[in-house]
Amino acid sequence: MTNPPGPANPGSRPSLRLIEQRSWKIKGELEPGPCNFCGSDRLIFYREENSFRIERCRDCGLIQVNPRPRSEELSGFYAQYFPENSAEEWLRVYRDQYQEDAELIERGCRGCGKKIFEVGAGYGFFLAEMTRRGWEAEGVDLSRPAVEYARERLGIEIQLGDFPATAVPEGKYDALAGSFVLEHIRDPAGMLKMMREMLNPGGILILRLPNHSLLKIYGWLGTAAELLPVGFLLRRIRAGTDPETVFNVLDPPAHLYGFTPGVLKEYLEKIGFVRVRVFNGRMHRRGTRINWLFDGLVYYMVEIIYLLSAGKVALAPALRVRAFKGG
Repeated sequence: MTNPPGPANPGSRPSLRLIEQRSWKIKGELEPGPCNFCGSDRLIFYREENSFRIERCRDCGLIQVNPRPRSEELSGFYAQYFPENSAEEWLRVYRDQYQEDAELIERGCRGCGKKIFEVGAGYGFFLAEMTRRGWEAEGVDLSRPAVEYARERLGIEIQLGDFPATAVPEGKYDALAGSFVLEHIRDPAGMLKMMREMLNPGGILILRLPNHSLLKIYGWLGTAAELLPVGFLLRRIRAGTDPETVFNVLDPPAHLYGFTPGVLKEYLEKIGFVRVRVFNGRMHRRGTRINWLFDGLVYYMVEIIYLLSAGKVALAPALRVRAFKGG
Protein backbone atom coordinates (compact mmCIF):
# COMPACT_ATOMS: atom_id res chain seq x y z
CA MET A 1 0.00 0.00 0.00
CA THR A 2 1.37 3.40 -0.96
CA ASN A 3 0.93 6.53 1.08
CA PRO A 4 -1.78 8.98 -0.05
CA PRO A 5 -0.50 12.13 -1.71
CA GLY A 6 0.14 15.15 0.45
CA PRO A 7 -1.22 18.61 -0.36
CA ALA A 8 0.73 20.44 -3.04
CA ASN A 9 0.17 23.81 -1.44
CA PRO A 10 -0.82 23.60 2.25
CA GLY A 11 -1.48 27.35 2.42
CA SER A 12 -4.33 27.32 -0.07
CA ARG A 13 -7.95 26.36 0.47
CA PRO A 14 -9.62 24.36 -2.31
CA SER A 15 -12.92 25.36 -3.84
CA LEU A 16 -15.85 23.06 -3.15
CA ARG A 17 -16.44 23.00 -6.90
CA LEU A 18 -13.00 21.46 -7.50
CA ILE A 19 -13.73 18.28 -5.54
CA GLU A 20 -17.34 17.40 -6.37
CA GLN A 21 -20.05 17.81 -8.98
CA ARG A 22 -23.10 19.34 -7.32
CA SER A 23 -25.68 19.79 -10.07
CA TRP A 24 -26.82 18.16 -13.27
CA LYS A 25 -29.71 18.28 -15.71
CA ILE A 26 -32.32 15.71 -14.79
CA LYS A 27 -33.12 13.61 -17.84
CA GLY A 28 -35.92 11.38 -16.56
CA GLU A 29 -39.18 12.01 -14.78
CA LEU A 30 -39.28 12.78 -11.08
CA GLU A 31 -41.01 10.28 -8.82
CA PRO A 32 -43.23 11.33 -5.88
CA GLY A 33 -43.47 9.29 -2.70
CA PRO A 34 -44.39 9.27 0.99
CA CYS A 35 -42.08 10.25 3.84
CA ASN A 36 -38.92 8.15 3.68
CA PHE A 37 -38.64 7.74 7.47
CA CYS A 38 -42.20 7.09 8.63
CA GLY A 39 -44.16 6.41 5.43
CA SER A 40 -46.64 9.20 6.11
CA ASP A 41 -48.47 10.97 3.29
CA ARG A 42 -48.90 14.06 5.50
CA LEU A 43 -46.25 16.11 3.67
CA ILE A 44 -46.56 19.89 3.47
CA PHE A 45 -44.79 22.43 1.28
CA TYR A 46 -41.62 23.77 2.92
CA ARG A 47 -39.80 25.77 0.23
CA GLU A 48 -38.56 25.59 -3.36
CA GLU A 49 -34.90 25.52 -4.40
CA ASN A 50 -33.34 25.09 -7.85
CA SER A 51 -36.87 24.44 -9.19
CA PHE A 52 -37.33 21.45 -6.84
CA ARG A 53 -40.19 21.22 -4.36
CA ILE A 54 -39.12 20.54 -0.77
CA GLU A 55 -41.61 19.20 1.77
CA ARG A 56 -41.70 18.57 5.51
CA CYS A 57 -43.35 15.55 7.11
CA ARG A 58 -45.96 16.58 9.66
CA ASP A 59 -45.56 13.34 11.57
CA CYS A 60 -41.78 12.86 11.96
CA GLY A 61 -40.35 16.21 10.79
CA LEU A 62 -38.08 14.87 8.00
CA ILE A 63 -37.27 17.43 5.28
CA GLN A 64 -37.26 15.90 1.78
CA VAL A 65 -37.31 16.75 -1.91
CA ASN A 66 -40.58 15.47 -3.36
CA PRO A 67 -40.88 14.39 -6.13
CA ARG A 68 -37.32 13.01 -6.35
CA PRO A 69 -35.02 11.79 -9.14
CA ARG A 70 -35.24 8.06 -9.83
CA SER A 71 -32.59 5.66 -8.56
CA GLU A 72 -31.03 5.09 -11.98
CA GLU A 73 -30.69 8.85 -12.48
CA LEU A 74 -28.87 9.21 -9.17
CA SER A 75 -26.61 6.24 -9.86
CA GLY A 76 -25.60 7.70 -13.21
CA PHE A 77 -24.78 11.07 -11.68
CA TYR A 78 -22.72 9.75 -8.77
CA ALA A 79 -20.75 7.51 -11.10
CA GLN A 80 -19.13 10.76 -12.35
CA TYR A 81 -19.32 12.66 -9.05
CA PHE A 82 -15.57 13.14 -8.61
CA PRO A 83 -13.94 15.54 -11.09
CA GLU A 84 -10.85 14.30 -12.88
CA ASN A 85 -7.64 14.46 -10.82
CA SER A 86 -9.42 15.62 -7.65
CA ALA A 87 -7.90 13.07 -5.24
CA GLU A 88 -5.27 15.40 -3.77
CA GLU A 89 -7.80 18.18 -3.20
CA TRP A 90 -10.22 15.72 -1.61
CA LEU A 91 -7.59 14.53 0.84
CA ARG A 92 -6.59 18.09 1.68
CA VAL A 93 -10.19 19.04 2.47
CA TYR A 94 -11.11 16.00 4.56
CA ARG A 95 -7.86 14.77 6.13
CA ASP A 96 -8.67 16.12 9.62
CA GLN A 97 -12.16 14.61 9.55
CA TYR A 98 -10.81 11.17 8.66
CA GLN A 99 -8.60 11.26 11.74
CA GLU A 100 -11.41 12.54 13.99
CA ASP A 101 -13.79 9.80 12.86
CA ALA A 102 -11.12 7.13 13.27
CA GLU A 103 -10.52 8.26 16.85
CA LEU A 104 -14.28 8.32 17.56
CA ILE A 105 -14.62 4.74 16.35
CA GLU A 106 -11.66 3.48 18.37
CA ARG A 107 -12.87 5.17 21.55
CA GLY A 108 -16.30 3.57 21.17
CA CYS A 109 -15.13 0.18 19.96
CA ARG A 110 -12.61 -0.86 22.59
CA GLY A 111 -12.55 -4.60 22.96
CA CYS A 112 -14.51 -5.31 19.78
CA GLY A 113 -13.17 -6.71 16.52
CA LYS A 114 -11.43 -4.58 13.92
CA LYS A 115 -13.37 -4.89 10.69
CA ILE A 116 -14.93 -1.81 9.10
CA PHE A 117 -17.06 -1.06 6.05
CA GLU A 118 -17.62 2.43 4.61
CA VAL A 119 -20.56 3.44 2.41
CA GLY A 120 -19.56 6.08 -0.13
CA ALA A 121 -15.88 5.33 0.39
CA GLY A 122 -14.71 7.52 -2.51
CA TYR A 123 -10.94 7.47 -2.97
CA GLY A 124 -10.51 5.33 0.15
CA PHE A 125 -8.61 7.82 2.30
CA PHE A 126 -10.65 7.20 5.46
CA LEU A 127 -10.32 3.43 5.08
CA ALA A 128 -6.58 3.89 4.54
CA GLU A 129 -6.45 5.71 7.89
CA MET A 130 -8.30 2.82 9.55
CA THR A 131 -5.93 0.31 7.90
CA ARG A 132 -3.00 2.26 9.29
CA ARG A 133 -4.56 1.76 12.74
CA GLY A 134 -4.71 -2.01 12.27
CA TRP A 135 -8.27 -2.42 10.94
CA GLU A 136 -9.39 -4.65 8.09
CA ALA A 137 -11.18 -2.20 5.80
CA GLU A 138 -13.67 -2.53 2.93
CA GLY A 139 -16.16 -0.21 1.28
CA VAL A 140 -18.41 0.58 -1.67
CA ASP A 141 -18.69 3.51 -4.07
CA LEU A 142 -20.31 4.31 -7.42
CA SER A 143 -17.31 6.11 -8.95
CA ARG A 144 -15.07 3.83 -11.01
CA PRO A 145 -12.08 6.26 -11.02
CA ALA A 146 -12.29 6.62 -7.23
CA VAL A 147 -12.56 2.86 -6.69
CA GLU A 148 -9.60 2.21 -9.00
CA TYR A 149 -7.55 4.86 -7.16
CA ALA A 150 -8.31 3.21 -3.81
CA ARG A 151 -7.39 -0.24 -5.08
CA GLU A 152 -4.28 0.67 -7.06
CA ARG A 153 -2.79 3.52 -5.02
CA LEU A 154 -3.88 2.65 -1.48
CA GLY A 155 -4.45 -1.10 -1.60
CA ILE A 156 -8.01 -0.72 -0.22
CA GLU A 157 -10.69 -3.17 -1.37
CA ILE A 158 -13.70 -1.10 -2.42
CA GLN A 159 -16.61 -2.58 -4.34
CA LEU A 160 -17.89 -0.71 -7.38
CA GLY A 161 -21.65 -0.42 -7.15
CA ASP A 162 -24.75 1.07 -5.55
CA PHE A 163 -25.63 0.65 -1.89
CA PRO A 164 -27.64 -1.12 -0.58
CA ALA A 165 -28.10 -2.90 -3.93
CA THR A 166 -24.54 -4.25 -3.58
CA ALA A 167 -24.92 -7.49 -1.62
CA VAL A 168 -23.11 -7.61 1.72
CA PRO A 169 -23.29 -10.50 4.24
CA GLU A 170 -25.29 -9.82 7.39
CA GLY A 171 -23.52 -9.45 10.72
CA LYS A 172 -20.03 -9.16 9.30
CA TYR A 173 -18.55 -5.86 10.51
CA ASP A 174 -17.60 -4.24 13.80
CA ALA A 175 -17.92 -0.67 12.48
CA LEU A 176 -19.86 1.04 9.69
CA ALA A 177 -19.19 4.56 8.41
CA GLY A 178 -20.89 6.98 6.03
CA SER A 179 -19.56 10.51 5.66
CA PHE A 180 -21.86 13.01 3.91
CA VAL A 181 -23.77 10.24 2.13
CA LEU A 182 -27.19 10.06 3.77
CA GLU A 183 -28.44 13.36 2.33
CA HIS A 184 -27.52 12.37 -1.24
CA ILE A 185 -29.32 9.06 -1.68
CA ARG A 186 -32.92 8.31 -2.57
CA ASP A 187 -33.60 5.94 0.35
CA PRO A 188 -31.72 6.89 3.54
CA ALA A 189 -34.07 4.77 5.64
CA GLY A 190 -33.15 1.69 3.63
CA MET A 191 -29.46 2.53 3.91
CA LEU A 192 -29.60 2.83 7.71
CA LYS A 193 -31.52 -0.44 8.07
CA MET A 194 -29.01 -2.26 5.89
CA MET A 195 -26.10 -0.80 7.84
CA ARG A 196 -27.62 -2.09 11.07
CA GLU A 197 -27.98 -5.58 9.57
CA MET A 198 -24.31 -5.54 8.53
CA LEU A 199 -23.09 -4.81 12.07
CA ASN A 200 -22.15 -7.41 14.65
CA PRO A 201 -24.05 -7.03 17.97
CA GLY A 202 -22.63 -4.01 19.76
CA GLY A 203 -21.02 -2.75 16.54
CA ILE A 204 -20.61 0.99 16.03
CA LEU A 205 -22.12 3.28 13.39
CA ILE A 206 -20.49 6.63 12.53
CA LEU A 207 -22.17 9.21 10.29
CA ARG A 208 -21.49 12.76 9.13
CA LEU A 209 -24.14 14.90 7.46
CA PRO A 210 -25.30 18.50 7.09
CA ASN A 211 -27.30 19.88 10.02
CA HIS A 212 -30.68 21.21 8.96
CA SER A 213 -31.12 22.94 12.31
CA LEU A 214 -28.53 25.51 11.21
CA LEU A 215 -29.05 25.46 7.46
CA LYS A 216 -32.69 26.49 7.81
CA ILE A 217 -31.41 29.72 9.40
CA TYR A 218 -29.62 30.44 6.11
CA GLY A 219 -33.01 30.12 4.44
CA TRP A 220 -34.49 32.68 6.80
CA LEU A 221 -31.58 35.02 6.09
CA GLY A 222 -32.19 34.60 2.38
CA THR A 223 -35.73 35.88 2.83
CA ALA A 224 -34.37 39.09 4.34
CA ALA A 225 -31.32 39.35 2.06
CA GLU A 226 -32.85 42.08 -0.10
CA LEU A 227 -33.37 44.30 2.94
CA LEU A 228 -30.21 43.59 4.90
CA PRO A 229 -26.48 43.62 4.06
CA VAL A 230 -26.22 40.00 5.23
CA GLY A 231 -26.60 38.68 1.68
CA PHE A 232 -23.61 40.64 0.38
CA LEU A 233 -21.48 39.67 3.39
CA LEU A 234 -22.22 35.96 3.21
CA ARG A 235 -21.56 35.85 -0.53
CA ARG A 236 -18.20 37.52 0.04
CA ILE A 237 -17.36 35.05 2.82
CA ARG A 238 -18.42 32.09 0.67
CA ALA A 239 -16.34 33.21 -2.33
CA GLY A 240 -14.53 30.17 -3.69
CA THR A 241 -17.27 27.73 -2.69
CA ASP A 242 -20.64 28.37 -4.33
CA PRO A 243 -21.88 31.84 -3.34
CA GLU A 244 -24.98 31.60 -5.53
CA THR A 245 -26.44 28.88 -3.29
CA VAL A 246 -25.42 30.41 0.04
CA PHE A 247 -29.06 30.68 1.22
CA ASN A 248 -30.09 27.20 0.08
CA VAL A 249 -31.34 24.88 2.80
CA LEU A 250 -30.87 21.64 0.83
CA ASP A 251 -29.41 22.60 -2.59
CA PRO A 252 -31.15 19.88 -4.63
CA PRO A 253 -30.75 17.71 -6.61
CA ALA A 254 -27.35 17.00 -4.99
CA HIS A 255 -29.00 16.90 -1.56
CA LEU A 256 -32.43 15.29 -1.25
CA TYR A 257 -32.96 15.28 2.54
CA GLY A 258 -32.51 17.55 5.52
CA PHE A 259 -31.92 16.02 8.97
CA THR A 260 -32.13 17.62 12.40
CA PRO A 261 -30.47 15.93 15.39
CA GLY A 262 -33.82 15.02 16.95
CA VAL A 263 -35.34 13.52 13.80
CA LEU A 264 -32.28 11.41 13.05
CA LYS A 265 -31.79 10.22 16.63
CA GLU A 266 -35.44 9.18 16.92
CA TYR A 267 -35.27 7.16 13.71
CA LEU A 268 -32.02 5.40 14.63
CA GLU A 269 -33.51 4.34 17.95
CA LYS A 270 -36.70 3.21 16.20
CA ILE A 271 -34.79 0.73 13.99
CA GLY A 272 -32.75 -0.73 16.84
CA PHE A 273 -29.71 1.45 17.49
CA VAL A 274 -28.87 2.29 21.10
CA ARG A 275 -26.68 4.83 22.89
CA VAL A 276 -27.23 7.26 20.01
CA ARG A 277 -25.28 10.50 20.37
CA VAL A 278 -25.27 13.48 18.03
CA PHE A 279 -22.28 15.84 18.15
CA ASN A 280 -21.39 19.10 16.49
CA GLY A 281 -19.08 18.56 13.54
CA ARG A 282 -16.57 20.87 11.93
CA MET A 283 -17.07 21.88 8.32
CA HIS A 284 -14.48 20.64 5.88
CA ARG A 285 -11.90 23.17 4.75
CA ARG A 286 -13.27 25.01 1.74
CA GLY A 287 -13.07 28.26 -0.16
CA THR A 288 -10.94 31.20 0.91
CA ARG A 289 -9.12 31.60 4.20
CA ILE A 290 -11.85 34.05 5.29
CA ASN A 291 -14.45 31.34 4.66
CA TRP A 292 -12.39 28.82 6.62
CA LEU A 293 -12.03 31.20 9.57
CA PHE A 294 -15.76 32.00 9.46
CA ASP A 295 -16.64 28.29 9.58
CA GLY A 296 -14.28 27.86 12.53
CA LEU A 297 -15.85 30.78 14.39
CA VAL A 298 -19.34 29.36 13.85
CA TYR A 299 -18.19 25.96 15.09
CA TYR A 300 -16.72 27.27 18.36
CA MET A 301 -19.80 29.42 19.03
CA VAL A 302 -22.23 26.53 18.59
CA GLU A 303 -19.92 24.20 20.54
CA ILE A 304 -20.30 26.53 23.55
CA ILE A 305 -24.09 26.30 23.14
CA TYR A 306 -23.80 22.50 22.92
CA LEU A 307 -21.82 22.29 26.14
CA LEU A 308 -24.11 24.70 28.02
CA SER A 309 -27.15 22.67 26.95
CA ALA A 310 -25.54 19.41 28.17
CA GLY A 311 -25.42 18.08 24.62
CA LYS A 312 -29.07 18.75 23.81
CA VAL A 313 -28.62 21.56 21.25
CA ALA A 314 -26.38 20.86 18.23
CA LEU A 315 -26.28 23.77 15.78
CA ALA A 316 -23.02 23.25 13.86
CA PRO A 317 -23.23 23.25 10.04
CA ALA A 318 -22.43 19.53 10.14
CA LEU A 319 -23.36 16.73 12.52
CA ARG A 320 -21.39 13.72 13.74
CA VAL A 321 -23.45 10.73 14.86
CA ARG A 322 -22.34 7.72 16.89
CA ALA A 323 -24.66 4.79 17.58
CA PHE A 324 -24.38 1.12 18.51
CA LYS A 325 -26.34 -1.90 17.33
CA GLY A 326 -28.65 -3.13 20.03
CA GLY A 327 -28.93 -6.80 20.95
